[in-house]
Amino acid sequence: MSGPKVDTAELRRQQRERLEAERRKRQVLASDIQETIRDVQRRCNAVCELLEKTGNFSDSSENMRKQQTKYEKALNSLLKAVKNGNELYDTVSARNELNSIRRELNMDPEIAHSMALIEKNEELMRIKREAEVIANAKRRILETIAEAPDTPDEGITEEQVRSQADAFEEAIREQMESGELLKTHRNSILLISQDLHGLLESPLSAEIRSKRLRRLYTQYQQMGAVIRKDMELMRAAYKEYCDECFDNDSPAASLTDFSSVKEVREAAEKVRERAENRLSQEYIKRQIDDVMAKHGYNMIHSELLKEADASGQALYGVDENSAINVFVSDDNQVTMRVVGIGFDSDISDAESEKLYQQQCAFCSLHPQITAELEMRGVILKTRKHNPPDKKFNKKIQTRSRKDEKSVSRSRKDLKRQELRTMHKES
Repeated sequence: MSGPKVDTAELRRQQRERLEAERRKRQVLASDIQETIRDVQRRCNAVCELLEKTGNFSDSSENMRKQQTKYEKALNSLLKAVKNGNELYDTVSARNELNSIRRELNMDPEIAHSMALIEKNEELMRIKREAEVIANAKRRILETIAEAPDTPDEGITEEQVRSQADAFEEAIREQMESGELLKTHRNSILLISQDLHGLLESPLSAEIRSKRLRRLYTQYQQMGAVIRKDMELMRAAYKEYCDECFDNDSPAASLTDFSSVKEVREAAEKVRERAENRLSQEYIKRQIDDVMAKHGYNMIHSELLKEADASGQALYGVDENSAINVFVSDDNQVTMRVVGIGFDSDISDAESEKLYQQQCAFCSLHPQITAELEMRGVILKTRKHNPPDKKFNKKIQTRSRKDEKSVSRSRKDLKRQELRTMHKES
């Protein structure tokens, strides 16, 4: 019986586990590449920001940025290859390439020269030391607030209260700008900030305000301990989520888009399931391609089909006027049927008879295809196998020669435009 055949494709457990294991290898590699990209950015940004604080080192800063771009380009190219890989991807060679880039980065003379320039130049060292002095001064003021006894200080001045409040406000501002706070954390910190501003505007004496400021800072520290614990768990869960997103078509959501660890883990699980389903479907399609090619049925390129017929289908040519149409749905339902192909959709009586005979011939081929797919780990479970019948005859339109030339010209025009754009960018 060889009318349209509808089956459900499943992977053997061993094959599914193999796909998952190979994806894990690519995932670990992608995570290491992304961390190397962040390392390049941290190194170069820290040095360039210092070099750019004076107008005397623009050449060194520019050279540093060029090297940063060079390494980021190489790493992103490698990351793209890992992202687009499948179970056949050579992770060992890719790991060797990553290690080679890292060695080159660590020994890069331009980067070493720029870093040495900072250590040797008095002006740059002075700027660096001044920044450290300011940071240490703010830290000492905050330590003074935290360590002071819970009694009003006799003789404390307005200037001292203002200095404590300024350091407190700066600590709040830095935490709010860190980008790693949940909405509930931000709301709690904003309440502390509002209380601080209200305290500064109070007509109370400097001694009383200093005491209340210390109490408020103690409350802020206690809240900070809770936030750090929460964010430690959130960052760990978020890293797992980002690792799962390495081969996702859409970018990962921001950490602040989540409200709890549970929500992050649920999102990570959904991404993992989608990725594994996609890899399974891609594997099934590749095995069908290989088996059909083994029997001499080569795929007809999708650009030869009319747009309405091209989406989601694979056509394997039987002869100039007929093909085997295979469609794999998102839930891995596989439909195979014999179809006619041509410049029009009309089916003559002769064509109808020929398609019917080819339906009959496909009867002997389908069990063999099923068996060969099973040897490759793809199990086709029968849902509905229709007997040969002329009512199932269908014709899929291909482009005329004029249409093919138009598509070819459009592709050439697009390619030329891409080349012009590349030349402009370079």
